[in-house]
Amino acid sequence: MLTTATEPELKIEELKGPKMIGYYFSCTDRAPKPDEYKYCTQGTALTGSVSFVFTLLYNERNASLLDKTLQMLAQAEQQQ
Repeated sequence: MLTTATEPELKIEELKGPKMIGYYFSCTDRAPKPDEYKYCTQGTALTGSVSFVFTLLYNERNASLLDKTLQMLAQAEQQQ
């Protein structure tokens, strides 16, 4: 992803919730094709013995919506 991103490097951010830990990065596509997304946030997380990967694709940068989505993911927990 970095080869087509506007960012010179990807900053890895921590995503932490009450029962999970994860990491993610965000990047901007330098020249998205029609029907492709301009922005991407991708990461991985662990809760209990379950790990998951997530990808968020969007065309409008909305920091508030992205923060809310990441906060929702941070609440993930493994149910017994």
